[in-house]
Amino acid sequence: MSNSYGLHMFKGDWEIDEEDPQDFINGVERSFIGIPDFSETDKVRLFELCLKSGRAAKAWWYSLGATEKDTWEHLRTAFEERWPRKLAREKTLDEKNKLAIFQLLHCAESHDLSMFWGDGRIDSENSQDFINGVERSFIRKPNFPEKNKVRMFELSLKSGSVAQAWWKTLGATEIDTWEHLQAAFAKRWPERLMRGKSVEEQCAALEALVLKREDLGKRVRVYGADEFTHVGWANRLERNALTLKDDLGLLIPVVRRLMPRSLKLLVGTQYVSWPTFCDAIRKVSLTELEEQLEIEDAHCAMQAALHHPKELQWY
Repeated sequence: MSNSYGLHMFKGDWEIDEEDPQDFINGVERSFIGIPDFSETDKVRLFELCLKSGRAAKAWWYSLGATEKDTWEHLRTAFEERWPRKLAREKTLDEKNKLAIFQLLHCAESHDLSMFWGDGRIDSENSQDFINGVERSFIRKPNFPEKNKVRMFELSLKSGSVAQAWWKTLGATEIDTWEHLQAAFAKRWPERLMRGKSVEEQCAALEALVLKREDLGKRVRVYGADEFTHVGWANRLERNALTLKDDLGLLIPVVRRLMPRSLKLLVGTQYVSWPTFCDAIRKVSLTELEEQLEIEDAHCAMQAALHHPKELQWY
């Protein structure tokens, strides 16, 4: 879902493979880079309003200290520490065209605010995303009157809905300023925060990231670029590991136990952190992988022949 600036709401939990953190933060900066009067406070606020409510990125936002979001520069530094830049090769024309199609398909709601019902009849309706969308529509207008902000909010409530009925119950001091209206809205529709996963849930999520032996040596497309399956798997594994509080790498054995034997042997065992473990997987070359698979296949063939003596003459 995109907002009134054509910016996609950022989740940060890698549920969407095409979600690129660097493209997101660059998009936020592009939206205000040509506006001389756009204050540091508004830059930071615009960024916050583009974070998907109840997802990993919003939870990270709440963990930031005051000095990490007092300026755009500090905020961008904190963001890139959490979601590091990844260098990639130049995309081909075909890859660029496919990426453009993906972006167009996700910009269906490029300039219109969705009407807010407030009764939960629409599963995808999120109260925090709604009010953030209203604020995004006027945040780049420094002299936008308070009464116009409030009026824009009112006009975004679905006629005959629970939300509109609630609006009619508000007192004058609850809708005289945008800040007061935000407070009243938050009281009626509190933001749903993402709860932390239990150790059991974390283990289950890691175990679900299975790399099958038959997929080794193949290529997959990620962000419009081709890469080997074990490299893409390591990248996804590391992204998921970032959400875990497992600084000692205690859950690494859980993943290693489920790895294809050939890759497991090439990677080794002495890893105490997710970055070093995932980097070791990425460094395995295709040649090494193919040779190890050939050794395993030859061993399996020999074992099968030993169980069928008549076939030994062929070896």
